[in-house]
Amino acid sequence: MQPPPQPCPPPPRWSRLPGQVCRIPNRPLLSLRGGQYGCLTLQFSHSGTRLAAACADRDSFPVIVYEVPSGKALMVFSGHLKIVYDLCWSSDDCSLLSASSDGTVREWGLEGQQGQKVLPHPSFVYCAQYHPAAPGPGADGGVRHPAAPLEGRRARRERAAAAGGRRSPQLHQLTLLRPHGMFSADNSGLILVWKTTGSEGKKSLLSQRWVVEKEISESELRGVPISKLQLHPNARCLLVHARDSVLRVMDLRILAVKRYVGASNHRERLCSTFSACGSFLFSGSEDGMAYVWNTDTGDQLAVYSELSFSTAVHGVCFHPHENMVAFSAFGQEQLIHLYLHDRTVSQLEGQSLKASSRSSSADPRTPPRPPPAGLHGSADPHHPAGAEDAERQAAARLRAGASSVLSARTPRARCCRASL
Repeated sequence: MQPPPQPCPPPPRWSRLPGQVCRIPNRPLLSLRGGQYGCLTLQFSHSGTRLAAACADRDSFPVIVYEVPSGKALMVFSGHLKIVYDLCWSSDDCSLLSASSDGTVREWGLEGQQGQKVLPHPSFVYCAQYHPAAPGPGADGGVRHPAAPLEGRRARRERAAAAGGRRSPQLHQLTLLRPHGMFSADNSGLILVWKTTGSEGKKSLLSQRWVVEKEISESELRGVPISKLQLHPNARCLLVHARDSVLRVMDLRILAVKRYVGASNHRERLCSTFSACGSFLFSGSEDGMAYVWNTDTGDQLAVYSELSFSTAVHGVCFHPHENMVAFSAFGQEQLIHLYLHDRTVSQLEGQSLKASSRSSSADPRTPPRPPPAGLHGSADPHHPAGAEDAERQAAARLRAGASSVLSARTPRARCCRASL
């Protein structure tokens, strides 16, 4: 006689209401194991109750699924022989895609759908995406081929014919699907917009022929590898993360480009992402820190300077329903850090800043004090005017039981137009 099935636990109640503007996470929540050599990429599930991490051990590259917010390891998927570059959840969170440099894309089954599907490729695979309107894998991007649907050799030959007559991309870093088309980018700095031709319907979506609708090129991006593309939540802007230490958000209607500077990225394949509401932009950096900007104004708002990463911050992912962000690094014994917004920490920081402003304005002969935080997110305790601020901030952190994220301001972003 089989035991009765256990009832499913109720879904967690998130502090952020649907449609509410996000808050910048400012308190460490969890530190998860990321493998002997860290974790290269992260991805929250659509429900927000799971976090997939592409980890690296000495002889294997497992994909670990953690429960959120408890941090419990639920599943470990082993099979990849080399670095996993990209992860993607299905719309129902019942399966997970992983793209690896071992030349395979693997689909892992969850929720009782045990087993896996292996989709071989002739070269490295840097990205894999589910189609938003059809079941099953949608597209992938690798070294030899442009972004291609994952359904067989025939479609690949059709894709090659569709791209015939155009210059062949050297290395496709990432593809991004949207309901009626697809974006792709390569290591030459070129962005292509793809569209489908043929009949509509879920059954024919993956068999439709893809053609290049237009090319988006910017003079500053020529010869610069593009590591990440992401649509803004309102689907009107496109985030372009290139290896020139400049983040760009492109308005797809008029092709105006807004730039965000501060993070360093010239050598490695790093990641950036929007918050769930689209108001903030988070990015990793090769200096081991993470940076936050206001998407609309371009102002730099915060720096995560206490992540204790000895290498670059490779993985950045914002929670879909909570004011939570996850960071990871690819390096020896690097952990995965999750931060959560805590109102108490924000209130203590506000009181500290108010007290500092009152004390500086009480005596007009006192020279103006430096801001409580620089680009590295910490006050200088050795500066005479900053010692009191540093002590006050340290006391506030102790009372809150966590380290806070400190603010910094930079000039606003500049805009220009890309060429077609």
